[in-house]
Amino acid sequence: METSVLDPQVAPGPAVAEMPQCSHQWMIDSPNGPQSRGECRLCGAERYFQNYIEGSSWGYNVTLDQLRGDNNRLPVTTPQPSKTSLAEDL
Repeated sequence: METSVLDPQVAPGPAVAEMPQCSHQWMIDSPNGPQSRGECRLCGAERYFQNYIEGSSWGYNVTLDQLRGDNNRLPVTTPQPSKTSLAEDL
């Protein structure tokens, strides 16, 4: 007698349980260079994170001291008064 794959007399094997994936909770080290190490609180996985966003306007113009938080102020330039004169001033 031939058996079909769909034969109801054949009991299915045990179900294979899939391993749940971790929904990581990263603890990232303080910035120190181009990358910071991160470790998941739940599973202990390790990953490195960039300390800047590619294409951002500040890119590499920020010092490591500023990234570390050693210096609370970013450099500021103050506008200089215009040296042009009005026709009325002539």
